[in-house]
Amino acid sequence: GMGVLLAQYWGADDEHGLRRNFALGTTISTFASALLFAFCWFFPDVIPSLFKASGETAELAANYLQIISVAILVAGPSISMDAALRALGKTKTTMTMSIIEIGLNVGLSFILIFGYLGMPAMGLMGAGLGTVIARVLRVFMSVAVIYFLSPPLILGLRDFSFSSRIFN
Repeated sequence: GMGVLLAQYWGADDEHGLRRNFALGTTISTFASALLFAFCWFFPDVIPSLFKASGETAELAANYLQIISVAILVAGPSISMDAALRALGKTKTTMTMSIIEIGLNVGLSFILIFGYLGMPAMGLMGAGLGTVIARVLRVFMSVAVIYFLSPPLILGLRDFSFSSRIFN
């Protein structure tokens, strides 16, 4: 969706259209991730109950979902930034950031689940925390790449002023 439009604007050398549609896509994805975050944060028992989880399993699943909801919150802007960077041809950069994020997620989860390097053994909650830390660092990496390597994607407040013409 958004990535195709951004690539077209980039190819047409229309930075205003690029930023406007990047802002719109980011707004929509951030809103969607905020809704999912709110649902998972405030009603963490609902999803495990759909799978008929009970007892300790349901409690662990609800606690994990609540922790992971923070990663869901930052996923919207992160996914939008990645799509925009790929649209500008920064595919190797986004792949490298994905590899770093996944490696960090696996490493931190391992450390936090089992309590290595002086950290307490946190079990399943450690896996959730490792995922959240890796995802938040991914957002910071994406922002840094946009700021230093892709200035046309730097958004200002004017880029977020949408008119009804966009939706027609």
